[in-house]
Amino acid sequence: HLIEPDEFRHFAMQRSMRPAAGAARNGAMGAPKTKPAAAAAPKPHGKPSDRLTQKTADPFAPKNKQKTNFGVVYVAGGIPCTINHGSIKNRLQWKNPPETLDYNPLVIKCAEGLCETEFPFVFVARTAFKELLEADGGPEKVMPHVAKIIPSLRAAVVTQDTSVYEAGLEAILQMSKAVGPAMNPHLGTLLTQINRRNGNKAKISECLEALEINGGDDALRQIKAKIPTYMSVN
Repeated sequence: HLIEPDEFRHFAMQRSMRPAAGAARNGAMGAPKTKPAAAAAPKPHGKPSDRLTQKTADPFAPKNKQKTNFGVVYVAGGIPCTINHGSIKNRLQWKNPPETLDYNPLVIKCAEGLCETEFPFVFVARTAFKELLEADGGPEKVMPHVAKIIPSLRAAVVTQDTSVYEAGLEAILQMSKAVGPAMNPHLGTLLTQINRRNGNKAKISECLEALEINGGDDALRQIKAKIPTYMSVN
């Protein structure tokens, strides 16, 4: 049986189409199947008691940290006094009368605390320093430590904190009343810092007048050298 030309062309076309179809079938069957994503493991639920043992803030913990060594010593119990919270104002309760205490290094640490700004450090340091100077025999006990106290007084009047600056002026005034001319060798460094600050003019004048009155002519000479506009009390 002879194949007619039309039948031959039809047969050739069928043969040429078979590989393509087969390839398509092979491609569909050979494509890798994607595995479904594994479901996230459920988070374990804690014990009911865990909710009761969660850490919470201590309402009695200090909210602010100390800024000086005084604060460290006070927290450690090294300052022999506590705060008596009176109905009107706070005051210090000394464990022993101040005049019976060893001022070294107690009065030096209290002077360092003049730069504190947070309660209770600020209250204890300023009040304790004042009461130590005013205690019976206080000036004599402070006298050997003047040189070690001066850097703390200078640090207080250098600061940009107005409250600390004014506390420094008050402490210089208190020291002048207590030790008098013993402050004179250290006035240069203090007066330079006092003169640089435009603060409470009334407090500055009070401080300078105390230095003149208690330090004598030598103190006045140094004050006029550093602050030419100062008017002597005499």
